[in-house]
Amino acid sequence: MAFLNWLGAQPPGIATFLGALTGSSLGLLAIIVGALFNAHLNRRRDDRIRDHDARAVATALYAELTGIDRALRRGSEALRGAPRDGERFLVRTPLVIQIFPKLIDKLGLLHAETIREVSHTYLVAERYKQDLLLLPRGRHHAAEETPYGVLLPLDLSASVIELNEMTMATTSKTLQILKPYL
Repeated sequence: MAFLNWLGAQPPGIATFLGALTGSSLGLLAIIVGALFNAHLNRRRDDRIRDHDARAVATALYAELTGIDRALRRGSEALRGAPRDGERFLVRTPLVIQIFPKLIDKLGLLHAETIREVSHTYLVAERYKQDLLLLPRGRHHAAEETPYGVLLPLDLSASVIELNEMTMATTSKTLQILKPYL
């Protein structure tokens, strides 16, 4: 009440000034609140997009690593049931990596531990063919690289199965790490 009495005693220019000050202050406050709310909405949208992209990257990597794991399992099963009448056998090297190189720039969407495991698994998968060629030499001649895989002496079948199992262990661990993203 005292403020209104004081305001009434002031010249008319003061009331206009106080009205303009109050109006502009409220307008500025509304703009600030609106900008903060808009930033909040943008952040939520960006988080949803980032989560969606991370899920898409993880799904693509999961699919490729599942294919590699299946190929290794089939190869090991075929070796266990392979006839022992020949001197050599062919290990198909189906570890074709096509998706990972295209998604390298999107790996940052995943957690650091996931990136580390995925990268390690792909290094192991890329090294698979070289590991086959570097297996200890059998009683026959050395490994021979063909367009379809690696031709190895029959006495190395147990070593190939062991190499497959080690590669599958690495792949399985990474698949488990990728599952929460799916």
